[in-house]
Amino acid sequence: MAREPARIYIERMKVALEVRTDEELAGKLGYSKQAVANWRRRDSIPREVSDRLGDAFGPHFATEDSQRFVLEFRESETVHAAA
Repeated sequence: MAREPARIYIERMKVALEVRTDEELAGKLGYSKQAVANWRRRDSIPREVSDRLGDAFGPHFATEDSQRFVLEFRESETVHAAA
C-alpha cells in the first residue's frame, strides 16, 4: 500500500473534525496553523496526532505508520477489560 500524502490526510482530518481551514484544524488539535503548514510542507504528520485520531475514529483512520500501534492498543484494552 502506498503511503498517503500528508496533504490528503490533513483534508481527511478536516472532514472528520468538521472544520474548513488549517487554522480551525490546528485549534481543534491544540497546534498552531504554522504547525499544520509544516506537516504539509514536510509531508509528515506527527505520530501522536495520527494515534489520537486513529483512537478516536478507528484504526482505518490512522496513518499507515500508526495503524499497527492503534490496533495493538485496542487489543490490549480489550484483553484488560475482559480480565
